[in-house]
Amino acid sequence: MRRVTKADEDRMLEAYRATGSVFKAADQTGWSANTCWHVGNRRGVRTSRRRYAVDEAYFEKIDTEEKAWILGFLTADGLKAVFDDVQKQLDAFKAGVEAVGRISGTVFGAADRGTAPGGRR
Repeated sequence: MRRVTKADEDRMLEAYRATGSVFKAADQTGWSANTCWHVGNRRGVRTSRRRYAVDEAYFEKIDTEEKAWILGFLTADGLKAVFDDVQKQLDAFKAGVEAVGRISGTVFGAADRGTAPGGRR
């Protein structure tokens, strides 16, 4: 078992700061993402194990019909099913978006024109 040296830790942190990803830092340094994360934690660097970038402020302002629909979908579903089978939920979401598009003529097009489907305001 290899031991992580101070120089290894320095390289991991440098790679993390340059890329913002423990996964990319791991690829660049030859250590696992878990090791890079633990080194960052131990050194007081707040690291994330997220594989994909997330806009945490996305839902702070519900300013589009799409955001409202997504939140309603997640809330009505209780979030449980999202975590149980993500792909199935994504397929359901896509089908819902397509259905809204068929009802209103274009996906969220009626809201963009300031009227609801059927011409109502």
